[in-house]
Amino acid sequence: MEASLYEPIYLTLISLLSLVTGMRLIISEATLLPSASTTAAIPRSADPLPHPGHMDCSIVLLIMAYMLEERYVSAVILSLIALSIHRSSALPLGGAILALTVLKNPRYALYGWITCILLSLIAGNYWTELIADIGFDDRLAQYTDTSDENLSTWGSTSSFRWDFLAYSAIPVIYFFYICSRGLRDGWFNTLATTYLVANSFWVLMIRAAFSNRFAYLSWFLIPVIFVYPLCNMKVWKDQNFVAGMLLIAYVSITVIFLSLIW
Repeated sequence: MEASLYEPIYLTLISLLSLVTGMRLIISEATLLPSASTTAAIPRSADPLPHPGHMDCSIVLLIMAYMLEERYVSAVILSLIALSIHRSSALPLGGAILALTVLKNPRYALYGWITCILLSLIAGNYWTELIADIGFDDRLAQYTDTSDENLSTWGSTSSFRWDFLAYSAIPVIYFFYICSRGLRDGWFNTLATTYLVANSFWVLMIRAAFSNRFAYLSWFLIPVIFVYPLCNMKVWKDQNFVAGMLLIAYVSITVIFLSLIW
């Protein structure tokens, strides 16, 4: 068997190990259910097969758990490993650092996210071309190519993706709904702020021909944001029933959404 055939196997194993370990630290109860539901619901990029970017997201989740527990040495070591595997992991890692330092109030991150939506609507492809010219990731040149030839070849579009934005807004609405019930939690705030920072960058790139290829850099946190209050907070009277219905609804929406964009 060729080495390339083993790659999806070890990528999946490392992803699952990092995910379960991270969720075990973040979620205080029922580790198996949150980990399983998070694994099932994590939105992937346009490529359905595991790749280093997917593995990096699971490692980033573990890094965030170490940061929240103030185990900074382990977090730094894993951060260096994650960056060596995939430079794009710098985006969620940077978001986590901002969430733990200067953006401790998620409302500021929300204002930034809304501002990025407005800038993306007004400036069109300007932000896409600007970020691509920086050369942060070699793949950006291909993913942001909006020429007719490239779009027709891959069957993509360079229009503003309202469907992507609507999907991305679900955890934002959910988070602030939980907060409106008077429930506050530093870890929950960090998860939400990290998501908003990473998603803000993607919103600026939303017109890119293959923006869903790097949207997972924020989308991987959506199921974690959903699961966290269900296991760590008392939100509803019949918590177990509501939790089950919410998870079924979220996984269903995710499956339908991904079936439309693939």
